[in-house]
Amino acid sequence: MVYDVPPLSEELLKLVEWVARYTLAAPGQVLRTVLRSTEALDTPKPIVAFRRTGLEPEKLTPARLRVLDALMDDMTGPRRRWLAPRGFRLR
Repeated sequence: MVYDVPPLSEELLKLVEWVARYTLAAPGQVLRTVLRSTEALDTPKPIVAFRRTGLEPEKLTPARLRVLDALMDDMTGPRRRWLAPRGFRLR
């Protein structure tokens, strides 16, 4: 698999050299460890957040009413942080 990423910085290459000398490891082994983390190359996942807009849905179900009540506290931020403590089930 080939990733379209910028080249390694000079600082990182110097760190790889230093770690190789310090641990008496081959620079290639240290570099392999640095490059092994494919998650570091992934794009950041978006954070889902909610805020009250003032518009109310036409059909106000009990679940929607609970969400609107929770948003009355003017709490914004990631849904897991403020919905889970209020009894909402998260998928």
